[in-house]
Order: sequence, then C-alpha cells, then structure tokens
Amino acid sequence: NTLTHLDNKMRKLLLLLGGFFIILYTHDGEATKLLDIINTFNAKINATATSFFLNPYTSTTYERALRQEAPPKIIFSLKSPAKLVKELRNAYMLYVVFLPPPYAEQQQQLNNLLHAIGRISVKFFLFVSTEYQDTRWLFKWCWEKKILNALLTTNDTPMLLTTYRPFPHLQVYNTTADAYFEQFHKKLDLRGYPIRYTGGLNMPRSLIFKKQNDEWEVHGYLVQVFELFAANFNGSLQHVIRTENYTFEDCAKLTEEHQVDLCAELYPFGGLMHLSKPLHMTGLYILAPRARRLSIFYYFSAPFTIELWLLIALTFISLTAVLALMAKYRYSDWYFGRLLLNLVASFIFLPFHLRPFTGCAHCLLYIILFTTGFLFSTLYLAFLSSIFSADIDEQQISDVAGLKKANVSILIDETDVAILQLYNAPQALLERARVELFSVIRYRQLALDTRYAYLCIVDKCSLLMSQQKFMLHGKVYMITPGVMSIFVGVVMAKDTFFDVHFNRHLQRVFEAGIMARLQEQSKEEAIRLSITKYFPTEKRLIESALTLEYMHMPMMLMVIGFVMAFMVFCMELLIHRWRKPRANVLELSHRVC
Repeated sequence: NTLTHLDNKMRKLLLLLGGFFIILYTHDGEATKLLDIINTFNAKINATATSFFLNPYTSTTYERALRQEAPPKIIFSLKSPAKLVKELRNAYMLYVVFLPPPYAEQQQQLNNLLHAIGRISVKFFLFVSTEYQDTRWLFKWCWEKKILNALLTTNDTPMLLTTYRPFPHLQVYNTTADAYFEQFHKKLDLRGYPIRYTGGLNMPRSLIFKKQNDEWEVHGYLVQVFELFAANFNGSLQHVIRTENYTFEDCAKLTEEHQVDLCAELYPFGGLMHLSKPLHMTGLYILAPRARRLSIFYYFSAPFTIELWLLIALTFISLTAVLALMAKYRYSDWYFGRLLLNLVASFIFLPFHLRPFTGCAHCLLYIILFTTGFLFSTLYLAFLSSIFSADIDEQQISDVAGLKKANVSILIDETDVAILQLYNAPQALLERARVELFSVIRYRQLALDTRYAYLCIVDKCSLLMSQQKFMLHGKVYMITPGVMSIFVGVVMAKDTFFDVHFNRHLQRVFEAGIMARLQEQSKEEAIRLSITKYFPTEKRLIESALTLEYMHMPMMLMVIGFVMAFMVFCMELLIHRWRKPRANVLELSHRVC
C-alpha cells in the first residue's frame, strides 16, 4: 500500500511538471511569435529603436524574452513612467504597449505612455492585450490624440491584428501585417477630411476679407500652399472665421483650443507657438522713409560743410585784421569796414578797390586777392552748378541712430514686441518703437505713410515696396543690413496627425521654387483686389508759377549783403565816435603847447 501511494504521488508530480513545461513552452512560443511580429514591424518602418511599456500583469516569460531582444530598446513599467531621453525622443521608434486587463489600469497605462513620449513627430504603436474585447474606445483615444499608426493584437494570437481608419468616419477592422504595411507605404489619403485654417488681411501671407455682398475673398500665398496640400492628399480646406478684425491673437487662441489645424501666419522659432518643420531663415528689416529732396533754400550752403564755412569766416576776419594793421601802420587809420567789404567782393569775384593802399603794396595785394577770389568763387559755383543740375536728397536714414536723429518712430504691434524681446533686440531699437493696433499699422503701411518707420519680414517689405514700382524717387526703402535674422515657420496646432506630411509638402514647395512664385502672385492679387496700389509717377514738369521757395536763395543773399553793410556801417560809426574825442584832446594839447 505504501508503494502504491508513493507511485500515485510520483505520477501526479510528473503530470504537474509536464503541464508546467507545456504551459512554459506555449508561452515561450507565443512570446517568440510576438517578437517576430515586432521585428517585422521594425523592418517595415525602418525603426531605429523600440520602446516596451510593461505592466504588472505581463508574464515573466514575455519580460525575459523582451529583455533578451537586441538593442536599441528601452523598457518602461507601470510604476516608473520616466520620460524618454532626448536622443530617443527624436528617433523613428516603434512603441509596444502591453495593456493590463482592468479598464482603469489601461487608462493609467495610456497616461504613462503620453507622459513618457511627450510630442514626437512620428508615432507607430502596437498595443498588446490579454484578450479581445470592445476595443473601439482605444481607437477613439488614438484618434483624439491624432495617432494614426496604431495596431492591436493579443498575447494568444499575435498574428491577428486590428486597426482603424478615421476617414471619412472611424472604422475598426481586422488586417494582417502585409496588408497593413501595403497601405501604410502608400500616400496618405484624407478622403475629404476637412483641414481647418484661419487667417485675415495680413499681406501677402493671407488676403482674406469680406466683400460687400457678405462673401469672403480668400487669397494669399500661404493659403495657396494649404490648398495645394489639401489637393495633394485628397483633403478639403475649411476656413474658420472667428472675427472680421483678425489679429495674430485670434490665431494663437484658435490653435491652442484645437479649433483650427493651421494658421496663415509665420512666427519665429523659440516662442510658445508650435511651428512647421523645417524652419527657414529670414530677415527682419526696418522700412524707413526715403530721404526727401533738398530744399532750394539749403542749396546755398550745400557745397561746403559747416566746418569749412567757419574756416572761411575765420579767414575773412584774419585777413581783414592783417590789412587793417597794415593800413594803420602806413596811413594811421584802420579802414576796417572798407577792407572787409573789399575782401568779400574779392571772394565772390566782384570788382573791388584796395583803398587806401597805393603803389607796389596795392598791386601785390590786388593780385593775391584777385587770384584767391577767382579760385574760391569758381570752385563754389562749380559745386553749386552740379547741385542744380541733379536731384540732391537729404541725408539718408541708414540705421536706428538715423531714425532717432530724424525723430521717426517705428510702429509695431504686440506680436512684434514679443519677437523683439525673444531675440534680444538692441535697446536703441526698442526705444524708437511705438506700439499700435495691428489695423492702424496696416493702414499706415499700405499708404506708405512716411511719418513713421515699420518693422517687417522680407515678404511683407517686398509687397509694400512693390507699390513704388512706377515712382521715380519712392517713399520708403528697406534699411540693409536687417535688424536681425530669425527662424520662422507656419503656425500649426499641436498634435496634428498630418504634421509630418505637411512638413514634407512645405519643404518640397520651397525646394521647387513654388513658394517664391506664389509670393509674386500674391502681390498681383493684392493689386487686383485693390488692397494695395501702384503709386503714380511723380511729374517733373512745372505746371504752375514759381512759388516763394524759389526766391529763398536770392532773398537770403540779399539779406546777407544788407546785414554785412549794416555791420560795416555800425563799425565805422563806432570808430568815428571813438576817434572824435581823441582828435579834440590832441588839438587841445597842441594849443597848450
């Protein structure tokens, strides 16, 4: 009996061990099939790394098999939702997520997943559950998070896959790896999915405004880029209207609330806005008033600088003093006023008489003054003639210091202020800035109001300056070099599912030169829609009688002559009054003697 009892126990033990090894073998086989599926997916999508998100219900067999998988890989558990390192964050990665059986823990696992991956441009997910159940909620969650590439399988049947199609409405269906990747490598088909965008009257990127019949006119080169993208991927374009008085703040709010996918706006890198990639570098320039024609009143002093005029005046005074000393020494009188008038006459090449000098001194002084006056007057008249024969402008504003000297303010809006602060603009520029509403700045820009300067990117500066196409002189010009170089991109909402496809589309548009062509077309559209206009050519012919401005210079010369004559008269009168008492004293002394 004892032997029989031991024999029965041995048989039960052997059965248990056999069952254990059978189960272990089965799990090993299932784990091997799952790893084969994962390796197939890595090869199909050219993944550079694999991330495994485990949970407490993951069997040790699966965990051991995954840890033996060849690197690069990273394994997360439910209790350690750490973030991916920076190098892996930008990698083209496959994410394998083991879902726990309880629904609440599945939600926790998905939250850990979002915490770990953050925002990654390319996402490919393989969800592994313990058994098939109602999985529509999972794919609804994927669509809410804009995850298009998602597959679901089970531990028991890893070869059977389930996926979904969000267009035109959400459909869940079974598939195989070959069938899925055959569709995966095809071009994205949006099946009429509406791509929502917003924009306003922000030339030339968007020319969107309401006509008199309450219909919207939609143009602009960024809008055309959106239209090309929608047509290329079989989507539709939907313009979201928030207000007629559109500003950039509307774009920021709509994208933050996920009411739009795209904005017809460019914004610099480094701010809070999410931008398309790759970024492109552009310049931020100041559009300054062009120097005005020099008034005829100023032509008289234009040939020489102020320093040279002061030197000429000092020459007059010193020569008059020397000649007056010579006259006092030889003729016992100063003759200061008469000699000053003779010097002025010689310098403007008019007849003069060097009285009271006589003899050789008179001839020598006359030759010197005649030669000096001839050279000076000829040089001055030559310069003055060149000024009258050409159009002379005032000094051109070439930098921020020139704006300060001319007392010209730079009109900017709140968005420009944020950009300047973001890129640490020079303090001198911020001091000249004047914050105004976007609508006010746009009105003054289109009118090319020369009372102000404007801050703009190359595309807008080019549009504004194109209005001067037929002008001879122009109203404004672009100060070069620019204030700074910035990286800009198209404003997008976060977690848009088509961001990778849009970025590639935008890059192809730049490389093919389509963007430059669309910008030129946008200028023509702005003219056709009467948003901008060509300013007329200035007329050079004199169509009316001469104004008082043309008499400024002769009147000024006449006034200078009268002032000099009056000064000489006053000097002679003072000398006469000073000499009269002295003469009386001398006469009295002679009588006494």
